[in-house]
Amino acid sequence: MSTFEHNFNELTKAEWEQLVRKQLGLESLNQLNWEPEPNLEIPPYLTAAEVESIKYVDKFARQTPGWQNLQFIDASSAEQAKKAIKEALVHKINGVILWSIADDDLIEIIDEFKDENLAIYNRNTLDPETLDQPDNLTLDLGLSFFDQSDVEEILAQQYSVSKLFKISSLEMHVEGVDPINEVAIIVAQFAEYLHEMKQIGNDVAVALNLVTFDIAIGNKFYLEIAKIKAIRILIYQICAGYQANIDHNDIHILGINSKRYFSEVDLDTNILRGTTAAISAIFGGANAVCIRPHTSPSNAFSQRIARNISNILKHEAHMDKVTNPIEGAYFINYITDQLAQKAWIKFQEIEQAGGFIKWADSGHLYSLTSNSKSAFQHKVQSQEQVIIGENKYKK
Repeated sequence: MSTFEHNFNELTKAEWEQLVRKQLGLESLNQLNWEPEPNLEIPPYLTAAEVESIKYVDKFARQTPGWQNLQFIDASSAEQAKKAIKEALVHKINGVILWSIADDDLIEIIDEFKDENLAIYNRNTLDPETLDQPDNLTLDLGLSFFDQSDVEEILAQQYSVSKLFKISSLEMHVEGVDPINEVAIIVAQFAEYLHEMKQIGNDVAVALNLVTFDIAIGNKFYLEIAKIKAIRILIYQICAGYQANIDHNDIHILGINSKRYFSEVDLDTNILRGTTAAISAIFGGANAVCIRPHTSPSNAFSQRIARNISNILKHEAHMDKVTNPIEGAYFINYITDQLAQKAWIKFQEIEQAGGFIKWADSGHLYSLTSNSKSAFQHKVQSQEQVIIGENKYKK
């Protein structure tokens, strides 16, 4: 053993903390904790034993590198949608999100492109430009769009690339709901969805194959990564509770950049927000990424920029070549573990209240979003929450 190694004496955790507190003049090391969100604290260091206890997070990473690059398609008829999709395919997209499409038209569109390996997502309740505005906060789980006969028709024709149902956090996120509640409500909605699907005769594997989780990606880079990973872990835990034989890779997560932090003054800064959101979604293991244009309403230029963010990350940054670029990052794993644990406790509270629908109908969802919105607006107005190009460094 070298002399250098002999210079270090082994200390207990308590002894080491006492020494650090003395040298830094601190009463407690908790003074160094980082609190990215209320009720979520990150300590300044982890012990080897603590790092070992959170390694399980890496086991839930997606095993296949890459992601689908999606584009919004706003069309009111099958013909309009098919024309727009054909144009989008030229620009290297892997899937589309459809708006304002009737059920019969959707099946026609799916049939038209079934040989293109094109992922098709149906969102026929909201306009993409006002997707996450407060008036659009609904309790719709998507089940009203298709009854059992529709589901059977889709399954019979084996349209495996189609995702008929969505469970979304977009509306919650723009209202300012914190990540713990956001994750918990996503999980609670899935539990409700799973119950409804089993009621009409579908097993867990079928139900999981038909749903995608639309997750809002904000500007808190590391926290957004952890949020996606925590959702995958908890959704898998729900399925395991039904003793379903599913793989965590079967959980389909779509990351969409949130407009919560969009600037309406300096629009170009929204391109940067879209880029960091895309990277967070990719590092978190999202199966698909959709970046919304930096202008509203969108135009041909902003649509191209949004589409090419994913293309550049794939073809120039080569992020689609690595399965799990943050494997072993104990900082991310710790945030993920804490977020998952705290969200699970909140989810259990929702279940004890009778499930998501009863919990929401009793006013809890409205109260949460209303209080969150007020708190977020106060932070923006006081510049406690800085939005570049909006409340600071405006053009």
